[in-house]
Amino acid sequence: MDVFAIFADRVSAALKSLYPDVTEEALARVVVEPPRDPAHGDLSSNAAMVVAKPLGKNPREIATALANAFKEDQDVASVEVAGPGFLNFRLAAPIWFKVLRSIAEQGGDFGRSDIGKGERVNGEYVS
Repeated sequence: MDVFAIFADRVSAALKSLYPDVTEEALARVVVEPPRDPAHGDLSSNAAMVVAKPLGKNPREIATALANAFKEDQDVASVEVAGPGFLNFRLAAPIWFKVLRSIAEQGGDFGRSDIGKGERVNGEYVS
């Protein structure tokens, strides 16, 4: 269970619902990741800032609309708008329990990935 991917999908869905004119190109640049400062919450998103210009809208206005869209989400304890339009999420305990349950179910396979499987890579070490 990838909580970042789950919330990236939810943010994109909320954007599409609020702003039907949003392009897939703009949505592809939306990121949901851990915030640089853990005091800001569990997840952070740049969504409002990356779609503001293509939509011709103020990023804080978009962020506020997105924050309001997540007020009823049971997996979100709180969401706040920060700075020029970042969204900072604090997740409710039940979703963390789902993540932990998913980890336990995967056992030794937790964290494994097939990304790049069978492809050559060039690793360069520079002192």
